[in-house]
Amino acid sequence: MSAHILPDSRAGNETFGSQMVDWPLPDGTAMRLEAVAVYCANCGKHSAWAPGTGSGQNFLFYLCAKCYEKHGDIVGTFALPDDEFCQNVAAEMLDKHGKHLSEVEIATLDDAGRLAKELKLLERESPYLTQTPR
Repeated sequence: MSAHILPDSRAGNETFGSQMVDWPLPDGTAMRLEAVAVYCANCGKHSAWAPGTGSGQNFLFYLCAKCYEKHGDIVGTFALPDDEFCQNVAAEMLDKHGKHLSEVEIATLDDAGRLAKELKLLERESPYLTQTPR
Protein backbone atom coordinates (compact mmCIF):
# COMPACT_ATOMS: atom_id res chain seq x y z
CA MET A 1 0.00 0.00 0.00
CA SER A 2 1.28 3.45 -0.93
CA ALA A 3 1.97 6.05 1.75
CA HIS A 4 0.66 8.75 -0.60
CA ILE A 5 -3.00 9.74 -0.26
CA LEU A 6 -2.95 11.92 -3.37
CA PRO A 7 -2.96 10.29 -6.82
CA ASP A 8 0.18 10.11 -8.90
CA SER A 9 -0.07 12.48 -11.88
CA ARG A 10 1.81 10.22 -14.28
CA ALA A 11 0.15 7.63 -16.48
CA GLY A 12 -0.29 4.24 -14.79
CA ASN A 13 1.71 2.60 -17.56
CA GLU A 14 4.86 4.68 -17.94
CA THR A 15 5.90 3.03 -21.18
CA PHE A 16 2.79 4.38 -22.92
CA GLY A 17 3.66 7.80 -24.29
CA SER A 18 7.09 8.02 -22.69
CA GLN A 19 9.95 9.65 -24.58
CA MET A 20 13.71 9.50 -24.38
CA VAL A 21 14.95 13.05 -23.85
CA ASP A 22 18.18 14.88 -23.10
CA TRP A 23 17.32 16.36 -19.68
CA PRO A 24 19.35 19.55 -19.02
CA LEU A 25 21.48 19.63 -15.88
CA PRO A 26 22.61 22.77 -14.00
CA ASP A 27 26.21 22.39 -15.17
CA GLY A 28 25.17 22.79 -18.82
CA THR A 29 25.42 19.10 -19.66
CA ALA A 30 22.49 16.80 -20.26
CA MET A 31 21.49 13.36 -19.11
CA ARG A 32 19.52 11.03 -21.39
CA LEU A 33 16.52 9.63 -19.57
CA GLU A 34 13.01 8.42 -20.11
CA ALA A 35 10.47 11.19 -19.56
CA VAL A 36 6.84 10.42 -18.86
CA ALA A 37 3.80 12.58 -19.41
CA VAL A 38 2.40 14.50 -16.43
CA TYR A 39 -1.33 15.10 -16.20
CA CYS A 40 -3.47 17.28 -13.94
CA ALA A 41 -4.73 14.99 -11.17
CA ASN A 42 -8.15 16.64 -11.36
CA CYS A 43 -9.03 17.34 -15.02
CA GLY A 44 -6.49 15.05 -16.74
CA LYS A 45 -5.00 17.77 -18.96
CA HIS A 46 -1.48 16.94 -20.19
CA SER A 47 0.82 19.58 -18.77
CA ALA A 48 4.48 18.64 -18.80
CA TRP A 49 7.09 15.91 -18.80
CA ALA A 50 8.98 14.50 -15.83
CA PRO A 51 11.65 11.86 -15.27
CA GLY A 52 10.17 8.36 -14.92
CA THR A 53 10.39 6.18 -11.84
CA GLY A 54 13.73 4.82 -13.06
CA SER A 55 15.23 8.20 -12.10
CA GLY A 56 14.43 7.61 -8.42
CA GLN A 57 11.38 9.86 -8.44
CA ASN A 58 8.63 7.66 -7.02
CA PHE A 59 5.74 10.12 -6.70
CA LEU A 60 4.44 13.17 -8.54
CA PHE A 61 1.22 15.09 -7.87
CA TYR A 62 0.25 18.00 -10.11
CA LEU A 63 -2.74 20.35 -10.46
CA CYS A 64 -2.98 22.67 -13.45
CA ALA A 65 -3.39 26.38 -12.67
CA LYS A 66 -7.12 26.32 -13.55
CA CYS A 67 -7.88 23.41 -11.19
CA TYR A 68 -5.67 24.88 -8.46
CA GLU A 69 -7.59 28.17 -8.69
CA LYS A 70 -10.87 26.27 -8.51
CA HIS A 71 -9.99 23.90 -5.63
CA GLY A 72 -7.33 25.87 -3.73
CA ASP A 73 -4.68 24.61 -1.35
CA ILE A 74 -4.45 20.99 -0.30
CA VAL A 75 -3.76 20.62 3.42
CA GLY A 76 -0.23 19.43 4.16
CA THR A 77 1.17 20.33 0.74
CA PHE A 78 3.17 23.23 -0.66
CA ALA A 79 2.13 24.93 -3.89
CA LEU A 80 3.79 27.64 -5.93
CA PRO A 81 2.99 28.46 -9.56
CA ASP A 82 5.92 27.89 -11.92
CA ASP A 83 5.99 31.52 -13.07
CA GLU A 84 6.06 32.78 -9.45
CA PHE A 85 8.89 30.35 -8.66
CA CYS A 86 10.87 31.66 -11.66
CA GLN A 87 10.25 35.26 -10.56
CA ASN A 88 11.52 34.42 -7.06
CA VAL A 89 14.68 32.86 -8.47
CA ALA A 90 15.30 35.86 -10.77
CA ALA A 91 14.79 38.30 -7.89
CA GLU A 92 17.21 36.39 -5.64
CA MET A 93 19.83 36.26 -8.41
CA LEU A 94 19.65 40.03 -8.86
CA ASP A 95 19.64 40.68 -5.11
CA LYS A 96 22.48 38.34 -4.17
CA HIS A 97 24.63 38.25 -7.33
CA GLY A 98 23.71 41.50 -9.13
CA LYS A 99 22.68 39.81 -12.39
CA HIS A 100 20.79 36.90 -13.91
CA LEU A 101 23.07 33.88 -13.78
CA SER A 102 23.44 31.29 -16.53
CA GLU A 103 23.11 27.59 -15.71
CA VAL A 104 26.88 27.24 -15.94
CA GLU A 105 27.44 30.18 -13.55
CA ILE A 106 24.97 28.70 -11.06
CA ALA A 107 26.69 25.30 -11.19
CA THR A 108 30.14 26.91 -10.82
CA LEU A 109 29.05 28.99 -7.79
CA ASP A 110 27.31 25.97 -6.27
CA ASP A 111 30.38 23.75 -6.69
CA ALA A 112 32.54 26.46 -5.09
CA GLY A 113 30.08 26.82 -2.18
CA ARG A 114 29.41 30.47 -3.12
CA LEU A 115 25.80 30.19 -4.31
CA ALA A 116 23.54 32.39 -2.19
CA LYS A 117 21.76 30.45 0.57
CA GLU A 118 18.35 31.61 -0.68
CA LEU A 119 19.04 30.27 -4.18
CA LYS A 120 20.23 26.99 -2.70
CA LEU A 121 16.92 26.67 -0.82
CA LEU A 122 14.95 27.49 -3.98
CA GLU A 123 16.90 24.78 -5.82
CA ARG A 124 15.30 22.15 -3.56
CA GLU A 125 11.83 23.41 -4.54
CA SER A 126 12.52 23.60 -8.26
CA PRO A 127 9.90 22.03 -10.48
CA TYR A 128 12.56 21.79 -13.20
CA LEU A 129 15.46 20.04 -11.51
CA THR A 130 15.84 16.33 -11.07
CA GLN A 131 17.56 15.91 -7.75
CA THR A 132 20.56 13.68 -8.40
CA PRO A 133 23.31 12.80 -5.92
CA ARG A 134 26.55 14.65 -6.51
